[in-house]
Amino acid sequence: MRKQCLIAALLVLTMLIVSVSFVHAHKRNGGQVQAIPVTIRIQQCVDSSVRGPLFFLISGAKGVYRENEPAHYAIETNIPVRVQFTASPVRYVSTLDSLQKRTGHTLEAVFWVNSQEHTFSDQQPLIMQLDHAQLFEGEIFGQVFIHAVEAQPAGVYEGMITITVSPALEE
Repeated sequence: MRKQCLIAALLVLTMLIVSVSFVHAHKRNGGQVQAIPVTIRIQQCVDSSVRGPLFFLISGAKGVYRENEPAHYAIETNIPVRVQFTASPVRYVSTLDSLQKRTGHTLEAVFWVNSQEHTFSDQQPLIMQLDHAQLFEGEIFGQVFIHAVEAQPAGVYEGMITITVSPALEE
């Protein structure tokens, strides 16, 4: 009987030691909740594309002439941005037969973005604000004015439209 009591006591003691070890391990590994902070920083991004050019084929007679086909652009941004449209003067570069070179002639041209409410020229830029992350698509249109036939030699005239996108200034 003594042997059985000793075995029973040993068994109880072993169970007690295992229980205490389990509680201690549970406290150390699973008894507490740990939180790991996660920070993800998305960089400012502006992506743009332009499809053009803006092309005119005009007779040269007095009048107002529109583009043959508008230029297309898209701006995709994840921040508020300022978009500025500027135009260089549209200057005479050569004659059709390339034998006669004349310089100093420019055409009066005005351009607009999507509607004639948003115009710009070589004299005045157009500034637009995109106040939140978005995809902004549009078309650039234009028209040229011929005031006097003799003042505008036949040939090729070229200019440049520049679109500048920058982060919007915080107020």
